[in-house]
Amino acid sequence: MDLINNYGLFAGNRVYYNHKVNLYSLNQFFVEVHLTINGDEIDQILSVNDSYVFNAYHERINLKYD
Repeated sequence: MDLINNYGLFAGNRVYYNHKVNLYSLNQFFVEVHLTINGDEIDQILSVNDSYVFNAYHERINLKYD
C-alpha cells in the first residue's frame, strides 16, 4: 500500500457488493484496492487491465489522456 500511497494517482471509486473499491493509476497500469464496507480494512489489492477499468468505471471517471 505504501507504493500506491506514494506513487499512485487516485482515479475513481465504486461500491461492489460489500466492498468500497478505490481505483489508482500507477506506472501505466491500474490497481484496485478493495476495502470493507465501513472502509477500515483492506480486503484485497488487484492489478486490473484497461478493458476491465473501462467497463467498471466508464460512467464515473474520465479516462481520456491528453
